[in-house]
Amino acid sequence: MITMLNNLGLLCLSFSVEAQRIILRKGHVGQNFYFIYSGSVFVNLQEKLENGDIFVKTEAVLSKGDSFGVCIDLVELQEPV
Repeated sequence: MITMLNNLGLLCLSFSVEAQRIILRKGHVGQNFYFIYSGSVFVNLQEKLENGDIFVKTEAVLSKGDSFGVCIDLVELQEPV
């Protein structure tokens, strides 16, 4: 188990994101999987009201230890290229 976790760690990149930065937008094709090491991520949805105004609603708040994004099937990595 530890060897598998070490190998998985070799595939990961670490980076910081400044406050208020949008990481993903609805409708965009996801290409990454994110683990939150510190800080928090707000999952916000925009709704257009009848009068045309935009209302932003927080659906969830993710924090240390949470994850989000695209997760590929690791079994596929074992197949020859």
